[in-house]
Amino acid sequence: MSSIIERNPRLTYAIPIISVILLSLLIDPLSIQRETPRYMLSALIQSEAAIVAIVITLSLVAVQLTASSYSSRVIGIFRNSPDFWGLLVLYLFAISLSSYILEIIEVGYTPNLEISIRMCFLLGVFCFSALIPYTYIMLTMLSPSTIIGKLSRRIDEENILEADDPIQPIIDIVLGSMMRYDFETTKDGVGAVGEKICTLLKLGEYEKEEEKRISKRIFGHFSRISKIAAAREDEHSILVIIENIENISKAAAANNFKEILKSILTLINEIGRTAVERRFEEGAARAVESQGMIVKKLVEEEEYLDRLMVTIGNINEMGKIALKKSLREVLVQEIVFFERILETIKKKESAAEIKKPIMIIIKNSLEDLEKMTENVAYDMSQWCSAILSANFNSN
Repeated sequence: MSSIIERNPRLTYAIPIISVILLSLLIDPLSIQRETPRYMLSALIQSEAAIVAIVITLSLVAVQLTASSYSSRVIGIFRNSPDFWGLLVLYLFAISLSSYILEIIEVGYTPNLEISIRMCFLLGVFCFSALIPYTYIMLTMLSPSTIIGKLSRRIDEENILEADDPIQPIIDIVLGSMMRYDFETTKDGVGAVGEKICTLLKLGEYEKEEEKRISKRIFGHFSRISKIAAAREDEHSILVIIENIENISKAAAANNFKEILKSILTLINEIGRTAVERRFEEGAARAVESQGMIVKKLVEEEEYLDRLMVTIGNINEMGKIALKKSLREVLVQEIVFFERILETIKKKESAAEIKKPIMIIIKNSLEDLEKMTENVAYDMSQWCSAILSANFNSN
């Protein structure tokens, strides 16, 4: 039941409806004292007016605090909320109706007037009971995950290239959460952007120039987040970013978005270099692994071979820094990278003049790595030697 309410919080509006139905069945209209309707209506009007004033004030304060903590776009979400305006209209209607009945009560007490008084009473009960679902919905709506979910709906095929960047509000929330070390909100924000971009790449069709613009917009944000995360020694956020970039790369590769894939390789290398320099071993190793997985998929396309050679050079540079900083896991992933690429290249049916330069670069890289690790990581040196023996001794 709780999960159903979490998915559909407006189901809680059944509470005031049930309350009114039960009271209408339990209360006898004749039980209302004919001498005191004026006092009842007067008290009802004052109570409703005081409550709606307090609720509006507290709601606006909560929205202002949330907006200052995350993003000013929260005000727009609240402004467009039907719950706030619905509650306000409901209370204004109840107060107006009760005031009208109170005004005409001097005319005389008739059966119709008795029904009207009863309606005012039940409407008041409905207004008071409606505060329960309204409070629950407001608390849910002002949670970071809900705000991110609502903002992410604007990231679609129509808006992704608009001047009003639909990703920026979510990035503002992510940056704010990083400053407070709110890892869960950071993960939700980056994940929401990554999920939406994957959906766009799976369903959309873009020209080369549009791909470049999309890449610049998306990965510009991711690059900025990763730099701030590194400056704050936040390896957790870097891992979250890499994970979502991997997901985007899979969607881009599946739909042959070449420019986006090139941008992804550049960005992951940038993040990996930053991670290895900051001694983020897990983040740097994940960056090397990600580049290996992306290049392994792309190497079957001959036009990507130039990117492979650039990536190998980048991996070599990261490996040298990792060796100086004794980041063993990064070196392991570097060797795995070369091993996987060799397997893929050998299976590829390409002309020798295409394969040869790549094989030479990989061989030189492994030989350098074998020598560099000989005195500091003998097992890795032996691993490199075994790969060289298996793949190049027969050449």
